[in-house]
Amino acid sequence: MRRMAIAGLVGLLLVSAPAAQVPEEVRDAPAAAAFPEADGVVLLEEVEFILDGAGKGVRRHRRLTKLFRDFAIGSGRCDPRIPFDAARQTLEVLACRTWMRDGTPVDTDLGNGRIEVTPFALEHAVDYTNLREIVLVHTGVEHDATLELEYRITDRTPSAAPFWGEWELQSDLPILKQTVVFRVPAGTPLVIQGSRGELVPEKRSEEGVDIHTVVRTNVPPVNLVECAGHEREVVERLVYTTVPSWAEVGTALDRSVSRAVDSSPAIQQCVATLTAGVGTRREQVYRIHDFVARNVRTIRWPLGDFGFEPRSASRVHSSACGHGLDKAVLLKAMLKEAGIEAVVVLASPTTTIAMRAPSPTQLEEVWVAVDDGEERLWLDPSAPLVARSGRDLEGRAILSLVGRGPTVQRVPASAPEDNAAVLTGVCRVGRDGRMTGTLRLDLSGNRNPYHELRGGAAAVGALANRAAAAAVAGARAAAPEVVQLGERATALRLAAEGGEVKRLAGGRLEVALPALPDPLAAADHSLFRNRRTTPLFLAGVARETIEMEIELGAALRLVWAPEPVKLDHPVGRLEIAVAPAVGRTDKLVYRKTFVLKKSIVPPEEYAEFRALMAAQRVRRNSVLLLERVGD
Repeated sequence: MRRMAIAGLVGLLLVSAPAAQVPEEVRDAPAAAAFPEADGVVLLEEVEFILDGAGKGVRRHRRLTKLFRDFAIGSGRCDPRIPFDAARQTLEVLACRTWMRDGTPVDTDLGNGRIEVTPFALEHAVDYTNLREIVLVHTGVEHDATLELEYRITDRTPSAAPFWGEWELQSDLPILKQTVVFRVPAGTPLVIQGSRGELVPEKRSEEGVDIHTVVRTNVPPVNLVECAGHEREVVERLVYTTVPSWAEVGTALDRSVSRAVDSSPAIQQCVATLTAGVGTRREQVYRIHDFVARNVRTIRWPLGDFGFEPRSASRVHSSACGHGLDKAVLLKAMLKEAGIEAVVVLASPTTTIAMRAPSPTQLEEVWVAVDDGEERLWLDPSAPLVARSGRDLEGRAILSLVGRGPTVQRVPASAPEDNAAVLTGVCRVGRDGRMTGTLRLDLSGNRNPYHELRGGAAAVGALANRAAAAAVAGARAAAPEVVQLGERATALRLAAEGGEVKRLAGGRLEVALPALPDPLAAADHSLFRNRRTTPLFLAGVARETIEMEIELGAALRLVWAPEPVKLDHPVGRLEIAVAPAVGRTDKLVYRKTFVLKKSIVPPEEYAEFRALMAAQRVRRNSVLLLERVGD
């Protein structure tokens, strides 16, 4: 019965669909066999941006997508979501049609198949209910069908922001032909640049309009599964702007931020409560930042859709939600209330940026910088310091909003030696299989858990227990002592107790070699992949060093130890060595050095990176075998 009802619905759709001529691209489209690794193919993509003399804009987008396999059908293409600003824009759907494999057109009934919704990220954000999404539902979908989508978004009022923005030029499907056109009033300076290389537009003029056109063919796809979380790093984008310099961008945004930094009795009371009894200026900064990061909900939505215009600090505080720039304004205002000056900084979320195209849409992260004597504190208003700190900005482009003609700068990247984890000490193996040790753990740079350990004794104990269990298998920490605690370096000293040796058949003992807590090698780097087509993005460069003496109890002797390992690749270096101590038969010295030289591993070096990781994970490089003399 249900099958009959569905068949009747499809029949109704087919009958009611208006007559339409099959586009040439659909008629001549390649078959799935031409793209054995693709789930579909974009036959044509056309994007047109129009700017009039009054500052109003139009964007038209048309795309024809042929679907080969189930993944393409179920990946959201059949019900696309189109964002727009309902308060000042009109969205017209010009075509929402499915061309079935036999060429039959099935048009979406826009009475039922066009649904206006609030974007998930903006739910309960009352001040931003103007930002909406239109969901369109394609019908008649089947394998080898082609989706045709065309819409136009038109400004009803001029935009308060300059004409700037960006457009993604790649997706997870190959694109056979792609055209991006800009129509601007004659003489309007327009810069167009690719995020990962130069794009050379063709320019012509007609009837008071300059037309800039970028045409690309056979655009390769991007494996979005490989680069999950780093799509902006990998997917090429077209960046455009009519603003002549980054200085002008920074000056304009600084004016917006300065206007929004205000106060209110509620802010004053909140700051007074947070700073009461806090002796140091730095701790006041930390407390205020932690309040904004944890108690004001973050709206994760492109800042360009807000025109990079923040609400007032008092409104952000009272509504308890805001996008990154909103929260930065609130943090700056609260610090000012405490007598602490701060600077709002925009940062690129990627290591690549189209420098010739001054568009802040490339700077989607917002930070607040506070100078504290010799050090600059970097505060992400959307995340606590235990999750995000200045180390996450290394190698990124930043624009400080200081109102004096700022320009884009790049934060220097650290060297592996700056981000070090060093484990030293003595480990003792008793005849009864019990293990103990005395350890020292030194952590610096990006490996430094300073902000985590500010949590007090419980946080120190947790780190000490991780260190004890990693260095002496199964041990717990005793009497941990914080030898040094600072933002640049932290050191712990502790005893490890209660470790146990694994007993094997035949009476031999297997001893796990000491390791670092939370080692680089333990991170998930998607090493199940034999090859990659996109770069692999790591947390950063770093160095790990272990130098431990292993004392063997009476009547224990070494049966087997790892052979020396020495690997040196462009990505990193690994050395492992176990040898008897000079003049001693009851003591071994274990040394291990692992250096990660790159934070971005190119696809062609991925195999070498896998080799480095694998050499640390295989059992033969991580254990000793002992036996009892006389057994």
